Amino acid sequence: MSGCEWYIRDMESLLGHREEQVTTPKYKIAQDLLRLKGIHMRILRMAAHGMYSMEEIAAVCGVTVQLVYRTTTSTLGQQKIAVLQGAADMTAIDVIKDLKEMAPLASNLLGEVLTDTDLPALTRLKAAKEVLDRAGYPASKVIEHAPLLGDVEIRAIKARYKKNAIEMGLITEAVVLPEKDDS
Repeated sequence: MSGCEWYIRDMESLLGHREEQVTTPKYKIAQDLLRLKGIHMRILRMAAHGMYSMEEIAAVCGVTVQLVYRTTTSTLGQQKIAVLQGAADMTAIDVIKDLKEMAPLASNLLGEVLTDTDLPALTRLKAAKEVLDRAGYPASKVIEHAPLLGDVEIRAIKARYKKNAIEMGLITEAVVLPEKDDS
């Protein structure tokens, strides 16, 4: 018997997976997980990361969608997912805290590079740009706006709309007023 077949047989007995067992009230309680095994932890880690659907988790782990569903919706599974998500949140908070603690060191290093006359001018210029950018003074960007349509195209569109509106009976005659000058 392969490891997978053994696991499925074990899970069937643990969860009351078989149809005749599920229908009896005695085994309905047994559907909730009592302990977590390695495959359960793998399923729960994937679910906690939120990157997979139940079908994808089942395919990656080589188990049924029902097992994934039962594992992730069980009381023990929900508790473990909450712990895993909390640990991930704490790790993110620790990283942010570490970066904030290193910010003064990085700022000092940029200051040293900026004032060190022995360094090449290009290196000092890059440091100066970084300092200005971080201080809220990024390089100005020129945004060019080229008209997408010219006068000829706009007049053609207006004429087409006028023609279509007359053909559809929406209007009897259309007079296109000249555009106002803003000057």
